[in-house]
Amino acid sequence: MVQSVERALNILEELRRIKDESKGIGVLELSRILELKSSTVHNLLKTLLQHQYVEKIEETKKYRLGPACYNLVKEKLITNRLAKAAEPAMLNLSQKINESIVLAVYYQGERFVISKVESRQPLKVDTSFSLAPDAYGSVTGRTLLSQLTDKELKDYTKRHRFPGEKWNGINNFVSLQRELIKIKREKMAIRQDKQICALAVSIIGEELIASLGIYLPSVRFKGKHKREIIKGLKDAAKEASIRFNY
Repeated sequence: MVQSVERALNILEELRRIKDESKGIGVLELSRILELKSSTVHNLLKTLLQHQYVEKIEETKKYRLGPACYNLVKEKLITNRLAKAAEPAMLNLSQKINESIVLAVYYQGERFVISKVESRQPLKVDTSFSLAPDAYGSVTGRTLLSQLTDKELKDYTKRHRFPGEKWNGINNFVSLQRELIKIKREKMAIRQDKQICALAVSIIGEELIASLGIYLPSVRFKGKHKREIIKGLKDAAKEASIRFNY
């Protein structure tokens, strides 16, 4: 199994080196370069073709990298572009409210934190709190889920089931949808207990699903500071969206 994976990766590496993708590279040439039997190369290419990591050029019957390879790179580039686009807004918001800020994305079916700014206050929330094992346990995760299609959400629940005690005892799809519709309608997710307050909003982008969140001690989420946090978070998310989509 390990040997097959290594050989498949070697094939992809050789396809990456092709200077003229319109011509591609054939089975016999790959066999010669990799010192493998042509039947072995053919079987590996067949598997890679099924998963769209390579594609066959009909005119030449040769092979080149497929759309799945480019999609992997594209998602990474998009994520990096978002982090760069959101950085000014996150730093500006951090200076104004001095609280911990987290930027998260829905990437390959899971939630990932791609950028964060820590509060400079002596009493602050450790942002590792935001690194929940699934999207249910964090406000950025819930905001991300609120942006999914029904099919994407069903796929997510197949992998992670339902939140249960993590979130209002939700244990079925209808209840989950109801909560996510509420988040989408209110354009914000808030979670607060006696110690910690967390809130998040969506970052709108055609090419990705993202969320900006703030974490702070509950004792500070009140009065003027509360209003500044809510307004600042919405403004920062809007600015990040504009920069990303520009």
